[in-house]
Amino acid sequence: MQEPVLNAAALETLVSAAVAAPSLRDVRPWRLRFLPYTRTVEVRADGTWTDGVRAGGARTDGLRAGVRPSPSGTGWDGRGPYVSAGAAVLNLRVAARHLGWEPVTQVLPDPADPGLLAAVRLAGAPRTGPEAGRCGPDRGLYDAIWRRHSSRLPFGDHPVPDGILAELASAARAEGAVPALPGTEETGRLLDLAAEAEHRDAAGRLPAGCLPGIGLPALGLPGGGSTGSGGRSGPCATVPRDGRARGGNAPAPPPDPDRRPSGLRFEEHPRLLLLGTRHDRPADRLLAGQALQRVLLLLTVRGLRASVLHRALEWEDLRRRVRGPSGGPGSPQALVRIGYGPEGPTPRSPGAGTRAGPRAPAGTPGPART
Repeated sequence: MQEPVLNAAALETLVSAAVAAPSLRDVRPWRLRFLPYTRTVEVRADGTWTDGVRAGGARTDGLRAGVRPSPSGTGWDGRGPYVSAGAAVLNLRVAARHLGWEPVTQVLPDPADPGLLAAVRLAGAPRTGPEAGRCGPDRGLYDAIWRRHSSRLPFGDHPVPDGILAELASAARAEGAVPALPGTEETGRLLDLAAEAEHRDAAGRLPAGCLPGIGLPALGLPGGGSTGSGGRSGPCATVPRDGRARGGNAPAPPPDPDRRPSGLRFEEHPRLLLLGTRHDRPADRLLAGQALQRVLLLLTVRGLRASVLHRALEWEDLRRRVRGPSGGPGSPQALVRIGYGPEGPTPRSPGAGTRAGPRAPAGTPGPART
């Protein structure tokens, strides 16, 4: 079998695919490095994230152990950067198979080099044949890389078929994640936690490690279960027209032009997918990012939309509550709202790309999206 050609066009495709992965909070805290002699693409921590301060003042490796103290006293321990990097790794793997390579992936391969998050080696043609990237488990995923984006618009009330839900859960398990499909009551509780995180952002509070000064669009959220005013709020936007955040009494800040208009009506019966891992080590967070991206690409292939409700997992007190009294699916890493709806692109913040990894070359389809 003839080995695929690794030329400038192939490298451009690999870089563009990685850059198209989700970037939580419009920050891409990783860089790519290509080693030609071993045909390896390294995903490395951006240096701006690796010299941080742990909440409490101790100097530490920011990406590995926590960055910058939080105004609220709770800390974000680098979960978002790891998940974002893991999503980029999955896109690299899918693109490599599409080009005819067999990607051999290692996460955190060198304990002496903590900035090396993952290495993807292009190890010749896939063992299952040259069409593996087009006909195997990655079928359709490469094209979905360029079409996938988050949607914070309301979804329709048409239920997601059980067969697709099972397929999504199976895709997550294939990457080593522990998926859960919450029922109606649990969905309301999780949406309330997501709304609380949104309220904290609206009040100007950010979890530790989030960069200040980046304008962020509001997460579209259906009405959850019990709210601060009691009872079901119904399918309304998180921040109602009266200017006060749902579930709280503090007035919201002045309107942000990057935020979605309030008062949108959301689906009556939202569907969530919760992804967890058995442990909460850095390697588990990278694994979760790959599982999340495989789910998002498969959703796109199946004609669904998704919104990643990541903010509740950035606050440690809220993240503990995401697990619930029963413990939940191991260590929660990602919460995704899924459904059928319009292709509403996620608005990019003015700070998008300020700490980005390699940019997609000019003329390449599919700019990076959240």
